[in-house]
Amino acid sequence: MTEIKGATIVTERAEEYLEALYHLEESGQPPTVSSLSHSLSISPPSVSEMLQRLVEDGYLSSQGRGRYRLSKAGRNLGQRVVRRHRLLERLLVDVLEMDWGLAHDEACRLEHGMSPEMEESLDRRLGHPQTCPHGNPIPGEGGAVPEKLSTLAELAKGVNAIIVRIQEEERHLLRYLASLGILPGARVEVLEVGPFSATRLISVEGCRYSLGEDLLRKIAVRIDPLNLPIEG
Repeated sequence: MTEIKGATIVTERAEEYLEALYHLEESGQPPTVSSLSHSLSISPPSVSEMLQRLVEDGYLSSQGRGRYRLSKAGRNLGQRVVRRHRLLERLLVDVLEMDWGLAHDEACRLEHGMSPEMEESLDRRLGHPQTCPHGNPIPGEGGAVPEKLSTLAELAKGVNAIIVRIQEEERHLLRYLASLGILPGARVEVLEVGPFSATRLISVEGCRYSLGEDLLRKIAVRIDPLNLPIEG
């Protein structure tokens, strides 16, 4: 990072780290070297080195034992990158009708070059959307207020819910879930819970699938208060 006239020019690599750290805090996971290494697919030594630079530049504070916390400046910057990313996903999916898995990868490439003026114009042109195509809230004034949700991995047999968002945005995962109809807004019912809760047999809009716990934890849902059965 380079200081020019009191303003810090943040590298694309640093923005990616701050974006990933914001995602971890957003999902309630403690930002650690291990969790960030897994999220970015970067070796722990490289992650540690970059985190130390972010601490030195005031974007992060060390909490000891390998844990970190975004500073106000770091959170603001991470939030801005996430906002640009999710607005771009809306543009690519809603306007250009791009596959929502590919749109995520394209947004990753485009988000770092977006000016504040373009961000404002895009938000206005899209009608101030509150969530990205995967259901995750778009940060910023007027954006969706994060609500407390459950994941499919937590639901008992016989519970009905509405899929709200996919919490991990990765191209192959998104494409797989889309092929099953597991999309925000779809209704889902837990038909069976496997031994040790390792799997669940679910019904999505009348189609049945058996999914493992790791995948189930990535699907956030709002429980149907009336627990109405799904037809079909």
